[in-house]
Amino acid sequence: MISKLAHVDPSAKIAEDVTIHAFAYIDKDVEIGPGCEIMPYASIVRGTRMGANNKVYQGAIVGADPQDFRWKGERTFCYIGDNNIIREQVIINRGITGEGGTRIGDNCFIMAESHVGHDTHIKGSCVLGNGVTVAGDAVIDEFVILSSNAIVHERCRIGRYALIKGGCRIGSNVPPYVIIAHNPAAYYGINAYIMRRENRFSENLVDDAAKAYRHIYQCGTSVYNASKPTSTPRLCATKSWDSSATTTFASWATPSTNTDFPASGHIRGCLIIIVKQPLKMFVMHRPVHDEHF
Repeated sequence: MISKLAHVDPSAKIAEDVTIHAFAYIDKDVEIGPGCEIMPYASIVRGTRMGANNKVYQGAIVGADPQDFRWKGERTFCYIGDNNIIREQVIINRGITGEGGTRIGDNCFIMAESHVGHDTHIKGSCVLGNGVTVAGDAVIDEFVILSSNAIVHERCRIGRYALIKGGCRIGSNVPPYVIIAHNPAAYYGINAYIMRRENRFSENLVDDAAKAYRHIYQCGTSVYNASKPTSTPRLCATKSWDSSATTTFASWATPSTNTDFPASGHIRGCLIIIVKQPLKMFVMHRPVHDEHF
């Protein structure tokens, strides 16, 4: 059902069972999939490609022009997956180039007055609390929770199952499975409650992750020293010790032999992500340079 009081550009591609309420604005070059509902005063701007069963609440703007001086009016895009809830006054910007674009995955809940910057990729099943601000070119992995008023700086990457507590300012990368709190941002444990939900991870695996991060963040060991080979498998969770491994935790550093974790972002790969991946800084208060590895 499309209200006669809504503005829908004739060139927009709207599925048959989409509901568009009065005073909603649907721009040209827009595609909206089946089962979506666009509430009054919401705007879907040109370049938006929306999947199925999304609900966009009052005052939200999806596909807004990017807030970046590098954008010169090119045709750019914003991709929204399926089963997302976008609450009141949310602003999601398009990308700044014709390639890539801003991408929201499936099953995300973006609460009121949040902002998602240009070319950011939110991979799916994420929750953004009220007033969350995510700058451009950021990557938010699956099952991440950003509590109210959290701030994510541009080009930051947040690993899967991470929890960022309310008001926390993230200025660098965050590894998977952790809780980050306070200002300046600091490690605050692992996100064990969410990891245990629906039996996604066993108690042994949750305990292994906690031991791994405790060694990095709370034992006074530098990432450089933690990445050195050792003849003793300290805190190694399994019997598959590999003396040629590049981290103290050989079982976490050999994801190819791991069958207990999902294919991407698994815990046994998390330490090698921390110490090997060429990102500017995964450990919040210890700047790490690529040449160390």
